[in-house]
Amino acid sequence: MFLGLNKGETKFGKILKDGGSALINDAGTYLRSISEERVKQIKAYGGYKYSLEQLLKLERTSIKRAKHISVTSCCEFLNLSKNELLSYQNHTFEAHVLSHHYSHALTAYALSKFEKALVIVWDCGGNFFDESHDNKWWDSRREQHSYYLAEGNSLKKIDSDFEQPNSMGFGEVYRSLTHLLGFKSYIHSSKAMALTSFGNRNRWKDKFVFDFKNGQITSPFKYKSQDNYYYLIEWAKINLNIELKRVKNDQDLKNQDLLDFAAFVQKSMENVAIQKINYLINKYSVSNVCISGGVALNCILNSAIRKNSRVKNLFIPPACGDTGQAIGNAIFSYIIDKAKFPKIENFLYVGSDCKVNRKIKQSLAPFTYYKFSPKQKIKVAAFLINSGYIIGWCQGKSESGPRALGNRSILCRADLPHLEKKLREEIKSRKWYEPFAASVLLEDAQEYFDVKSESPFMLEVSKVRKKHIETLRNCRHLKDGSCRIQTVNSYINPTFYSLLKEYKRISGTAAILNTSLNQRGFPIAENAENAFDFFKTSKLDILFINDYLVIKNSVDIRKSIQEILKTRHFVDKLMAFNFNKSNLMERSDMILK
Repeated sequence: MFLGLNKGETKFGKILKDGGSALINDAGTYLRSISEERVKQIKAYGGYKYSLEQLLKLERTSIKRAKHISVTSCCEFLNLSKNELLSYQNHTFEAHVLSHHYSHALTAYALSKFEKALVIVWDCGGNFFDESHDNKWWDSRREQHSYYLAEGNSLKKIDSDFEQPNSMGFGEVYRSLTHLLGFKSYIHSSKAMALTSFGNRNRWKDKFVFDFKNGQITSPFKYKSQDNYYYLIEWAKINLNIELKRVKNDQDLKNQDLLDFAAFVQKSMENVAIQKINYLINKYSVSNVCISGGVALNCILNSAIRKNSRVKNLFIPPACGDTGQAIGNAIFSYIIDKAKFPKIENFLYVGSDCKVNRKIKQSLAPFTYYKFSPKQKIKVAAFLINSGYIIGWCQGKSESGPRALGNRSILCRADLPHLEKKLREEIKSRKWYEPFAASVLLEDAQEYFDVKSESPFMLEVSKVRKKHIETLRNCRHLKDGSCRIQTVNSYINPTFYSLLKEYKRISGTAAILNTSLNQRGFPIAENAENAFDFFKTSKLDILFINDYLVIKNSVDIRKSIQEILKTRHFVDKLMAFNFNKSNLMERSDMILK
């Protein structure tokens, strides 16, 4: 086997976020990848200690069986000719080192299955090109925008932007915008992205934050300290004649100058990104494009590139942020041994399994629960969704990346306002500017959205078609009518596909609201135990864990379930179990007609 790990700390003590571990089998066809935050249940947690332990346990193997181990870091200089000594459970081992951006590029290209492609890495940063001995990463020459040409088993760097000290590329400017909008960390940049759609992006048509000349992207900003949002304030005052202040509360977020400026930054980034991509396509005569790095999580940017550039085929891996580094590192380990890229068959649902273990079964006493066959489970879940219930859905292995893609999801109808209100205010504690996403059957995607290609990883947005504005009112963006979508097909996730198919059969609608199975401020549930803990402490009333349905003691829900159990769809014997308060099991065998 071949391992890839993320370091949790630089040589001079800077704590790194978004850790993880990944494993590829000897044949290069099988991947298992787990992020550190999911196992630790602390958002953006760094390193590999807990994810590696989980990974090895699930695969029933030992780190001693790894043929090669590779590792990446960030914000430090690397001597790529030397291995690093890492420790795990009192064991020291050697790890190959590769650059932060090269790891991102490996992930994107290897998973794309393209024979030839341009590979783009846009990030807040990466490794240094010079020796450095402190945490002032902005004073060093470093990775920000890197471009590669990939063909066969070759991946070579061909271009870069913003490598000089103190320069600010897409990631750094967007991080500054995120801070200006009142968020304390770049991990909230998706909220900043959502707010950009509330602004007038055409207010300053003759101005720009980014420029593109002679094949290079530039910006006017020079990084001098961590409080770099001040540079945006100063620049906006001089160039746009507006007075901006850092957001202190939600009311400040309704300042129209601020929203227009955020939209202006987003549009400027889109414009030069498209120019750069078209330039590289023309120069190298390659129209397959892969994008990775943290900036690739910007769904609006991705959609603009697909729609307005000369890209023929676009691929963005689901774990395009730093948790995906572990995958790139495992790929590097494989290449060292095999001198070729692996041919990984499934790279999406590759995390921890969802199993109802003994501990969970022993905790079911206060609840009503049922155990169904796989087909019965699909019918009951679709019926409950159509009846206006919000359900938790924990199935199979967890998803790679930051999106809930039908295995660790909360699902409900997308057309009933009271469901959106309950979900937003009582279950997810979500802000007014954060829209929910939609999952739709691939074959029906064009019926509901202005889309021409698959979007299986929920990394792009599309406009909701006018005739379905009310059908998807709980998912579309309040301002521009866009929606972050996941197209679902039968070969990537047959269970989730079957649920959507059954829901369409009984409701006539092929799309539902899909949001992540977690509380605000916590990572998505990694396993059944995380899902059940969330269910117990939240206001979610219904949870499917594999073939188990657990409900809180609601008479209405029990009646709804009994209604579906009496229908003609259930022709076999169903065993329904319920623990009463005295902890004695009551069993009823129902022969359904």
